[in-house]
Amino acid sequence: MGEKFATSFTMQWVNGEFVPAQEVCLVHAEGTFQRRCKEDTNPRVVQMILRGEKIPHFYYRSEEWVDQPYYDPRAFITPYVGPAKLATPGLYDSGTYVVDREMTEMLRRRYCK
Repeated sequence: MGEKFATSFTMQWVNGEFVPAQEVCLVHAEGTFQRRCKEDTNPRVVQMILRGEKIPHFYYRSEEWVDQPYYDPRAFITPYVGPAKLATPGLYDSGTYVVDREMTEMLRRRYCK
């Protein structure tokens, strides 16, 4: 997927150019979804909630796995890729995300047959 460096929740540096961060995180979430959806329970793409507000950042999660590889020091978001049960409490537990139902259903139809 190339070099990743989060500069903000609006733009991200990838392979020598700035691209919309939301686009990058959705592409990454889709790739993880494609790789894991047949083995994980309840695979989904979720939108992060920070301080009670939805932010334009999406990542993959299931009952078993969280894949959120991006870092933003201004929002105190640290990357985490690994077992869901070991994810940072308060940052990756319930109430910190909302399921993107449209994206999740589209990806389930595409990859989880």
